[in-house]
Amino acid sequence: MKSYFAAIVVAACAASAQGHILDIVFGMRAQNVVPASDSDARATGRISYNHHTFRYDIDLVVTGVGLDDLLGTGPNSTPLHIYQGSRGQNGDITLDPSNFTDFVQDGDDIRLTASTLQLGGPQGAFSSNIFDNEDWLYTGQLYIQLYTVQHPNGAIRGQLPPIFKQLGMDGLEEGVDPIGPPQPIPTPAAPALVLGAALLASRRRR
Repeated sequence: MKSYFAAIVVAACAASAQGHILDIVFGMRAQNVVPASDSDARATGRISYNHHTFRYDIDLVVTGVGLDDLLGTGPNSTPLHIYQGSRGQNGDITLDPSNFTDFVQDGDDIRLTASTLQLGGPQGAFSSNIFDNEDWLYTGQLYIQLYTVQHPNGAIRGQLPPIFKQLGMDGLEEGVDPIGPPQPIPTPAAPALVLGAALLASRRRR
């Protein structure tokens, strides 16, 4: 019986912890850059934010750009940045995920993945405030932009949809590709459901 109880506790904690993760699916296109670029590249990605640890994961897949196109590009000497600004406006860098990891080849595409990055603090040559960044993340005032050798002022850009709007199931923001890349992982069963299933399994074994 002790082993069943331990399994119940572990499963319940895992399900509860997953509720702290907020997923943002976004797309990036040339026409979103200000002013618009003529790049043929496009990208889709996902940011998963843990509002208890103030850390985020990012997974971004870019089509139409090679690794050589990124060499020595962009502010901070890195190619991918997150800025504070509304759609159609340029702003200041707040986060630089490419300062902590590199793009890699992924078939015909290139891909950047990173885990547990801090939502602020030192980002290479600059620093930003975690709490300001979180406020902007919640309200859709952050955008992500990629620089290439051919487009030093920005190749593609995407506005990060407001978290509160996504939680309200109001649909995807303009410019978001609903296909992927990786879609949010399905939310595990609530702790109460996990507890009920475990108790049922325990009774059947008797």
